[in-house]
Amino acid sequence: MSLEALRAGWKGLDPRLKAALGVLAGGASYKAVAMPLAAKAYESATQGESVGDVLPTRIEHDDKGSEILKWVERFRAEHPGASTVPVYISGKVSGSAYVSEAVMKVPLMRKVLKEHEGVEDPGVYLREYSAPVALHELGHAAIDKKVPGISLLTHGASLMALAPIAWMLLRKPGVKPAFIEKYAPAIAAALQIPMLAEEAAASIMAERTLRAGGETGKDTLVPAWLSHAAVKAKWPLMAAGAALLRKA
Repeated sequence: MSLEALRAGWKGLDPRLKAALGVLAGGASYKAVAMPLAAKAYESATQGESVGDVLPTRIEHDDKGSEILKWVERFRAEHPGASTVPVYISGKVSGSAYVSEAVMKVPLMRKVLKEHEGVEDPGVYLREYSAPVALHELGHAAIDKKVPGISLLTHGASLMALAPIAWMLLRKPGVKPAFIEKYAPAIAAALQIPMLAEEAAASIMAERTLRAGGETGKDTLVPAWLSHAAVKAKWPLMAAGAALLRKA
């Protein structure tokens, strides 16, 4: 088949199919570039001692958690809003995280967390013995106490990047392009800002506590933030792929 025939065949394809191919191309570029970077950054960030395959245990009752507990208590003193948030050591969770009360009130989320993560109560869950990670997750808790449900909102905003992608996949041929399609990659990227800002705020709070105690967690906190940014790159990449191929 000649090059001209291939070009003619491409031009004749339904724009929605082109957009779908663009989404796949954007996803492939994410897996080839952004995902490895995210994995490398996350690996660099979580260099603390693994807690092993243990059930959730309050850090106050964990033999190896005494050093981290000192930092946790310092953070709680500086941020009273997080003083009642329990901290657990757990090898059952896939990654250290703060699980808010709002998340646990969502039936599906509660079921998934219980069955796959061993999480039954709100709190901070640590998969490694790392003070910077512990304080970062407590930072999320402190923010959540000031603005209840903020994590659900920022995660929801991130997922709204699906809207411009869906528009390009569903818009019928001949229908005039909308603003949302023209700026789809920028919109998808902008929708990631609230979540990345929340991650940065939690890290800043953690770093302030560490520095007040003569330590720093930048070697953990900076790579961790970069891993989040790399993961969120999938949305603008898929939106860009759909926008470029749809009009090609």
